[in-house]
Amino acid sequence: MFSSSYLFVIILWTSNCFASDLNHDYLEQFYSIPKDKCHTACQFLSRILEGRVSFPGSTIYEYEQSYWSQQQAEVHPECRVTPVFAEDVSTTMQVLKSQGCQFAVKSGGHACFSGASNIENAVVIDLSNLDQIKISSDKTEVSVGAGTLWSNLYPVTDAAKIGVIGGRVVGIGVGGLTLGGGISFHSGRYGFACDNVNNYQVVLANGSIRDVNRKSYLLMA
Repeated sequence: MFSSSYLFVIILWTSNCFASDLNHDYLEQFYSIPKDKCHTACQFLSRILEGRVSFPGSTIYEYEQSYWSQQQAEVHPECRVTPVFAEDVSTTMQVLKSQGCQFAVKSGGHACFSGASNIENAVVIDLSNLDQIKISSDKTEVSVGAGTLWSNLYPVTDAAKIGVIGGRVVGIGVGGLTLGGGISFHSGRYGFACDNVNNYQVVLANGSIRDVNRKSYLLMA
């Protein structure tokens, strides 16, 4: 059984999320740190996103450096940020922008070439903890966190007896597949995965959080 809408992907899924400015006390603390772009940004983020920032040499960092391809794993960022909420991503973006620090985003990390979702001496925003899955009451839409793997989504939709236009390899992330088009076993009939997305929730470079769809911010969608 297929739902009428097939796939409703919210890239940074969370309830009632709104961007907010950083606390002024934190900003004062931030500007007291010696300026060194990504190093400074990582140190500051580790203070305000406690437990969500890992550094080289730590067990968490080494675990999160696991990628499908060896080329990706050989790239070493200054730190890795693992947000839990969209607001965490908003905060991260504001800090990175203020320091001019480059970043990469990892959903499932399945791309084969170096630097696709990893970056040397900069910051990786690892979305693996944004893995929420919520099926609508009428079973026509599924809200999926950007870090969700298809291997975790399919058992949920199978149990609900609905289908989604998703990846043919289950280790791929939902976020990366849908942003890249997304070929499904059902694409011949229903199009690419991206054709079946009703809404994306995105964080802009200024830290604001937006729902983008055919009714609002269409060009972003």
